[in-house]
Amino acid sequence: MFKKRSKSPGPSKSRSPDVTDGPPVPTPSKSFTFRKSKDSSQRDKKSVTPSMEFSPRTDSSSSSSYDAVSREKPLPEPSSYQILQESAEATNSVAEGTDGKISKLYRMGTDVLLKANDTYVTETGYVNTVHKFGTNVMDAITKADNGLVMSAKQAISSAMSNSAVIENAMHIADNLADIGKVLPFVSPAFVLLKIIIDIEKKARDAEAKCTDLLERINFMMGNLTILEKVTVTEAVKGVVLRIEKTLKSSLDLISAYRKQGIISRRLNFGNKDKFESCATKVKDVTGDLMISLQIQQTGQLEILSRGIPVDFDDQLAQEFVNVHGEDGKKNPELVKEFAQQIHSTMDADTMQQLTVDITDIIKENQEEVRKRIQEQVADAVAKGFEDFSLHMLEIEKEDKLHCVQCDEEYRESLNGKTSCAFHKAGYDDWNKSWPCCGQGHPCARGPHRLKHHSEYPYNNFFKYARDIINYVDTVDEWAECKDADLETGAKEYAMIGHLLRWTTKGHMIGKPTILIHIGTVWYDQPYYFQTFTAEDIQKVNIDPKPLFEKSVIYRTTPNEAQFTLAEWTFDEAGVVNGIQLTAKAASSDEYAIKVIPISSTTAEKVGDVQVISKGGFKIYTPNAPYILPEMQRIGPTLPNEPSRPVRDDFVSSGSARVALLQGDALVPNAQYAREDMDYFHGSISVFNKSKDTPIVITGITAQYRMIGDHEYMKVDALDMDGSQFPLKVEPFDHKPVIFRASVPRTESDAKLGIKMWNRALVARDRPIRIKFVAQEIDGDKASLVMEYVFNPYPPSKPTSADFGFFFVDDIPRCDRYVVRVKAGSDTNVVDVGSKSYGELDLHRLVHRAISNGRSEIDLSLNRDEDSGLWRWNAWALIDTSCRRVYAFKVLITDGFSVCLGYAPCPEYGDATETRDIQYADEKAYLPEVTLDELPEYAQSDDIDDIVEHVEIPNGKQASNGNGVSNGTAPEQNSPNGNLELRLESIDRNLDRLATAMENLVTLLAQRQ
Repeated sequence: MFKKRSKSPGPSKSRSPDVTDGPPVPTPSKSFTFRKSKDSSQRDKKSVTPSMEFSPRTDSSSSSSYDAVSREKPLPEPSSYQILQESAEATNSVAEGTDGKISKLYRMGTDVLLKANDTYVTETGYVNTVHKFGTNVMDAITKADNGLVMSAKQAISSAMSNSAVIENAMHIADNLADIGKVLPFVSPAFVLLKIIIDIEKKARDAEAKCTDLLERINFMMGNLTILEKVTVTEAVKGVVLRIEKTLKSSLDLISAYRKQGIISRRLNFGNKDKFESCATKVKDVTGDLMISLQIQQTGQLEILSRGIPVDFDDQLAQEFVNVHGEDGKKNPELVKEFAQQIHSTMDADTMQQLTVDITDIIKENQEEVRKRIQEQVADAVAKGFEDFSLHMLEIEKEDKLHCVQCDEEYRESLNGKTSCAFHKAGYDDWNKSWPCCGQGHPCARGPHRLKHHSEYPYNNFFKYARDIINYVDTVDEWAECKDADLETGAKEYAMIGHLLRWTTKGHMIGKPTILIHIGTVWYDQPYYFQTFTAEDIQKVNIDPKPLFEKSVIYRTTPNEAQFTLAEWTFDEAGVVNGIQLTAKAASSDEYAIKVIPISSTTAEKVGDVQVISKGGFKIYTPNAPYILPEMQRIGPTLPNEPSRPVRDDFVSSGSARVALLQGDALVPNAQYAREDMDYFHGSISVFNKSKDTPIVITGITAQYRMIGDHEYMKVDALDMDGSQFPLKVEPFDHKPVIFRASVPRTESDAKLGIKMWNRALVARDRPIRIKFVAQEIDGDKASLVMEYVFNPYPPSKPTSADFGFFFVDDIPRCDRYVVRVKAGSDTNVVDVGSKSYGELDLHRLVHRAISNGRSEIDLSLNRDEDSGLWRWNAWALIDTSCRRVYAFKVLITDGFSVCLGYAPCPEYGDATETRDIQYADEKAYLPEVTLDELPEYAQSDDIDDIVEHVEIPNGKQASNGNGVSNGTAPEQNSPNGNLELRLESIDRNLDRLATAMENLVTLLAQRQ
């Protein structure tokens, strides 16, 4: 047996037999067999596996073109034969018969019949053999048992039966015999009906219940004869399977009922229940059959809805039970009395029959039914199998071909309509799935094909096409026709060229080959991708059809408003001399038509391409330049340089023995950056002015002050990497100190959440000064001021590529928000901000303006940038006279500033005529904004210019190192005043000289 397939959760699709061109193609179905699931005679070959039917495209027109609509029809899914076969065996599980030879022939022939059904193709000799085999089977069944099923005329003349119901059943059986030759899945129902007719014809007496049930069956089977005129779907096959089960139940019931005696038939009231159950099954399955076949009939439905007939003998039996009860059926005398009432006599088995339920008789009768079925088909199957085996030997000698659809080998004589399984779309490597169905197993079937084609989509075709389309060295393009619908965006495309190689960097094709490419090559789009050699063109020349019928190569749709067309052109002698491409979009006024002259003998281009009509959206050249308004801006402007130079002339003060010298200038956020603080990196040197006494520095502190403030504030932190305190400095020597001072930002600046590198936001508005104070161990202190002036980032500026440059400045964030309008790249005409517009996009804007009667089109960009810090939008200004976009208007706002500007649109399109210009009727203008005046901050002050002088200590004080006074002693208190003043001057000059020397040493060290 075949392995059972998993059922699909959704409804499956099946083939559509063509009832006009020939007999319907058979479809795999359940074979009416009762063998076990494992059988040595069952062959396990791929060629015997049932497969789904696929009907290739049929063209209703007389031309050779392929109608794209036919490709969009869903391909049928695989047959459910295996599921039906397993279901039948589960339902009719019976022991194998004793006649091994007949059973084996029957099984082998059944498999052959199924193979014939799956590979049925009217064009092959193999099919003729298979069809003959199927005909032999049905003819043999029809002739079995001395002509059991006869025509209506023979039935009327037969003395054995003149019942109208039986005659009708025989007529229906004749019709089903013809259908079974082309639709084998109907054959089991035919066999069962034939056996029921046989039983009724051989019956010695008429039974109302049996006649009624047969009449119901006739009504059901009469509707089944319509199968030869309709599309057979999986739903219909499922109903036929239920019909077979219903007929089997009816056959078992009638056969068992006829084996009962007359008396037991009447007194066994369970018989009526069985007939009612069968009648209900017939009614239900008939209703489903009529729905699946879309049969609308009401005239004879009362046959199904009426009750089971009760005759006079049944009434007497009911009275007998009412009087004597169930125990009366056990009394021979009472039963004999009842037999006399119905004009019958008792026999030896009467009392035993009354104790046997009809269900037991049905079970015993099933083996007899199975043997009758086998006997009627065994001879026909054996003859058909013999013919088929001889033909299979001939097939083995045939060459194997390679299928481009499924990459498997096949033989042409075994190539059926469903032999090849494939996916309709190419595999999606990104999503790891098949776009056509999302499932792993193939979703479509068709015949094996030796060459690539465009008749229907299959997955291998798309790789084949991509290897040609996606590279520039595969095709020498001759001409291209394209158009697009400006409302829907649907594109029409056609290209013809010389095919150079099958894939990039591959070998050159040996003979001239023309490639015609139409549409988008994808499974859900109409497309045509085909090659032609000189031999292919000669076939067109010798085609006897009229020129107008064979001229069309391919047309995407019959819609005259929008389509793409490729067709042959002929000379006066009817020989192909060129190919014409036509593209038309619904929004275009004209067709785009090009003619490519070719030689039919060499398949090469023999002249220049003729442009009959350009088509597309027509535009005009303006007869005068457009004059645009100036840009309007309201709001502050970012500085592009520091407010002033940094002061570096501050000197150490406060101590006679210690001096702080400036090293590296302040550099903010060089290594770290935070949103609530700025780090200032730099270095200073501690210099010992004394020539003979070392000094010890216990620590250094730092304070900061913004220009304009009067008081210094303590920094958040001062880190001095590599310096350990107390710090000893030898006489007339210095120690460098590298520091990082942390200055907190204001609360409002911290909320901005900005991290700045190499710049300090805290000094954005005014410079900052940091005072460093070094304390000696004896309490003496020296200080030095260092300054930082904010150096703004260079704001964005327009470039030579910009047609428009529009901006607003965000002073608190030190940022400029810019929208540029410039020429586009690749196939784009213009870029407005981050949005690109090609020629088709601009045509679409103009088309919308003309359709709506508005010449200012909102581009609906409405971009919120930087998490809503600023917002911008743009409008296209349309010249409806020249039918082109002539400018873009851009509006930028950030809540504090606003900018409205105009940018010209670059030239685009192919226009040959000129028209007067017409400016757009503008509706969007500069909005009203209320701007707060920004405060003016001081950039310099003289607070740190006051130098603190100290008194020069005497020898005793200097040697003890106890301290220095903070004031200058009055001249009258010193006996040698003039000398002290001179010494003080010399000391200050030496101090300045020492500072200069220290700076020089530091500078030289940096350069080294």
